[in-house]
Amino acid sequence: MAYADTRHAKYQCITSIELSNLSINSWHIHTELLPDEALSSWLIRAGLRHAIEPLAIGRIIWGHWRVWTRDIDRWLPNQRLEELSQEIQIHRDLLYHVTLTPWARQMSLSPLNPQQRWYWVTSLSHRNRSRQSSFAFCPHCLAEDAIPYMRKSWRFSWVTTCPTHKTILSEACPHCHYAVNLSRHTLSSKSLRYCTSCHGDLTAVSNQAVASKQSHETQGQLIEALYAKEPVAQDFTTLKFLIKLIRQSLASKRNMHNSPLHTFINIANDTRSPLCSICFTELSIKDRHALLTAAFKLMSLKDSSLVDLLIETGVTQSAFLKDKTELSNKILRISKQLPTHQRVRLRQRDASIRWPEPRSLEATQRLIKILHKSIRADDK
Repeated sequence: MAYADTRHAKYQCITSIELSNLSINSWHIHTELLPDEALSSWLIRAGLRHAIEPLAIGRIIWGHWRVWTRDIDRWLPNQRLEELSQEIQIHRDLLYHVTLTPWARQMSLSPLNPQQRWYWVTSLSHRNRSRQSSFAFCPHCLAEDAIPYMRKSWRFSWVTTCPTHKTILSEACPHCHYAVNLSRHTLSSKSLRYCTSCHGDLTAVSNQAVASKQSHETQGQLIEALYAKEPVAQDFTTLKFLIKLIRQSLASKRNMHNSPLHTFINIANDTRSPLCSICFTELSIKDRHALLTAAFKLMSLKDSSLVDLLIETGVTQSAFLKDKTELSNKILRISKQLPTHQRVRLRQRDASIRWPEPRSLEATQRLIKILHKSIRADDK
């Protein structure tokens, strides 16, 4: 199996054996990269083994660059990647493939902008070193690890279940409900298995929800395809459109809750809930799991069955015309088989229409967090 980004030829072909044998040997204590380990997890483990806290590790490698206010698991600028390469004596091509960037590019039909949110990667919103969003994790995996560590695949927004244990991932400490923040570990930390806020055991989770069979199986197939370097951008583009379609149907005021589409996906939802009003990557794991289960269910249909379902629901070609550049070949084929007529709009508003119900507390809190991030970004 080979890892290579065909759209970025400057990175040489990397084999899975090379990645599995990575180890920081230039420091006193050798620290191996564990299977599917995130870059931040690897560096912080190596630092703690040398009795060096994350802040000091960042200064040793990058000087005054505030590394822990960035998401280095997602992407590293070329200069910073080279500085890391020189410090730990590992070729930059290998380190590039430890980040999420190669997989994210494999999942996208269009170029990725490092300065923007990536749809398939969860964001770790922060203020200085304080995280408002958590690093997702599987308590069972951490409990079984001889050396607890954080997986790279847990950072993807479409990964909501553990492939091994078939349970939905957790996203906060079960004791204090604080976001999992690796950069706040100190020398007193026993391992990455413990919370940096209350020092409680992250594996002490009771009654963990079991993942839906549809979501678990399809997610596993996509992960296998990524490792095998199969072309999956079309599949992920189809998945993205179906998620958008589901959210639009849930938010519709035209009696869509009684539509064949809503009956098929079977999601109980309020039109003012987070499922309809918050960016997909900002949703909780529970909400993303519900949307993905419904989208995977639609993806499993044959094209003809999906067309029939959309026609019965009243979906027309106009729903596909907003941005054709982000449509997969499958969705383009389906759109051409739908009716072209527009729905008839009422000229007069019904005076009996009431004001919409207020948003839920969870939706309001998440929107406030997003607003705070936008304000801080404007200040910078």
